[in-house]
Amino acid sequence: MRARLLRGETVVVKVVTGSMSPTLRPGESVPVRRGIPALGDVVLLDTAGAPTLHRLVARLGPRWVHAGDLAGAGAGWCRDRDILGIAALPRRVPGLIAQTHWAWRALRRMIIP
Repeated sequence: MRARLLRGETVVVKVVTGSMSPTLRPGESVPVRRGIPALGDVVLLDTAGAPTLHRLVARLGPRWVHAGDLAGAGAGWCRDRDILGIAALPRRVPGLIAQTHWAWRALRRMIIP
């Protein structure tokens, strides 16, 4: 998948978990392409185990905070190099208070696993 995206191809990714509900439900497919990520994009991340679709919800220096759209979703960290592509979905930019909330959740998760 990574090689195809690096060649500029669009790949279709099948959603396997509910972390992006209600935006994406398990079993749905979404096209993903290479591009420059921006706050609010849903991106395909190169994570341990299997690629993950999550939204970029905050930025702290060189790192992004990512999370699913599901209420109560956990937050994680990634760098630009971990982003394989951008899903063909509307960008939803969180407000400043929400970005701060997500950043604190990600920091807390890093400190207290």
